[in-house]
Amino acid sequence: MRKLKFLALTTLLLALLFAGCDSGGGGDSDTWYDITSLDQLNGTWKGSNTATKTMKEWGEIWEADWRDSVDEIFGNMSMKTTWERIITINGGKCTGTDKSSDTFSGGKINTAWPNIVDWWAGENATVNNSNHSLSFNSDFSFSYAVNEQWFQINQDGKKIKFNGSTRSIYIDMILTKQ
Repeated sequence: MRKLKFLALTTLLLALLFAGCDSGGGGDSDTWYDITSLDQLNGTWKGSNTATKTMKEWGEIWEADWRDSVDEIFGNMSMKTTWERIITINGGKCTGTDKSSDTFSGGKINTAWPNIVDWWAGENATVNNSNHSLSFNSDFSFSYAVNEQWFQINQDGKKIKFNGSTRSIYIDMILTKQ
């Protein structure tokens, strides 16, 4: 149980750190280029993203050890995750803030909800029992240098795309320069 709680919390934190949005403006098409200098990333960037998947699909993305016993807990439950992120990159270092909300529905939500709150909530979560959601706010700072291979930049330098597959969470994000 402790291992599952640790895995769930770690997965959530990774998702929060590396999630953003395709701010796509209806038909706009960007051409993406590899970062050639960390200076291209300097500045403040903002994005958001929403993704809805079954718990089993999330487990596959997170490469979790999905077992029949886990399936019995969640059934065909879905989790809708919404992220808002603002990051500032300067000289390869990154600081920022994240706001996220996870809303659970379907499957065995009524019996699983107390366990979800126990596994996911942590100290900085706001729990809403009426709609089965958890909200998180966090500040972060990378103490290591940003790797330019994690990102691509669009043709005018106003958007960066985080390549989630390079960080083993398989979620791409697009952030817009502020």
